[in-house]
Amino acid sequence: MPDVIPSNSAKADLAVPTGRAVKSVRVRVMVEPPSAAVLIYGGPSYAAPVRFGGPESEADVATNSPSVYVQGVDGATSAKVYTLSWMEG
Repeated sequence: MPDVIPSNSAKADLAVPTGRAVKSVRVRVMVEPPSAAVLIYGGPSYAAPVRFGGPESEADVATNSPSVYVQGVDGATSAKVYTLSWMEG
């Protein structure tokens, strides 16, 4: 069970290969409205989210899981998360 998952977050599955050890995933996030942001929590502890500002941004999320949790902040009404690449570890 993860250490910290906000109750107002949603689970998102990333496009990463199954059966391999993943260290981090590079994602592109599109947020509505453009002034909003989202926090993405990666496992195993889910304790250090990465902030993605709108309208669009990219960053690496440290995670060993093919699933992450997405939490809208600053008035976010929707977000789309795209997997760009991953680093095996």
